[in-house]
Amino acid sequence: MAYTDKEIEDVFIAICERIEGGESLRAVLRSEGMPSSQTFYKWVESNDEKSKRYAHACALRADVIFDEMFDIADDGTNDFTTKSVGDGDDIKALNAEHIQRSRLRIDTRKWALSKMNPKKYGDKVGIEHSGEVKQTTQTDLSKLSDKTLKQVEKELNKNEHNS
Repeated sequence: MAYTDKEIEDVFIAICERIEGGESLRAVLRSEGMPSSQTFYKWVESNDEKSKRYAHACALRADVIFDEMFDIADDGTNDFTTKSVGDGDDIKALNAEHIQRSRLRIDTRKWALSKMNPKKYGDKVGIEHSGEVKQTTQTDLSKLSDKTLKQVEKELNKNEHNS
């Protein structure tokens, strides 16, 4: 389908707004009336303004996904279920499957965020050094006299045998 410039702009804005709301590009483009992914990427690649707008929409989506993790973690609605036992007595039982699903949903979002925006949501890696730092110097042996050179060789051989 060929789009006019106005249609491209309107569709592009609609796509970005949905991405900013937390939807994936793939989900948005599967909707009726949306362009193919190839067409969308051509729009992005051919226009710096669209490229910036799409990148901004993706950054906002990451923030929405980050906020979703708190909603998932705080929602205890289905953590317990009611089970009938014996003479019609009901007991509350832990719904481990729901809790594990919530954990998976959060872990998946954490992983995805670390890939979407590693500077903001990735693991911080610190390098720490402890111990002594030794500095060695090299000597240009060609400038030594034969007598001094023999003394250095003798000392090196002595050190090798002691090691």
